[in-house]
Amino acid sequence: MVDELMATCDCGWTARGPQDKLVDKIQEHAREAHGLEITPEQALAQARPVEEPWQPRSPTTPTGSLGQR
Repeated sequence: MVDELMATCDCGWTARGPQDKLVDKIQEHAREAHGLEITPEQALAQARPVEEPWQPRSPTTPTGSLGQR
């Protein structure tokens, strides 16, 4: 079973989450942003499994001597 799914709209909107919540998010986006009413099946057809769980990026430490003499 897939733990997390994601969807990306042609307009650039993206969302991810468990199937039940993502379907709701996709339907809400379609309705509010595009004036479309879509079925749960249509919403789910837009979803794809997330390959790697989301993890916040750690801050990067600058390397090199830019600005140093």
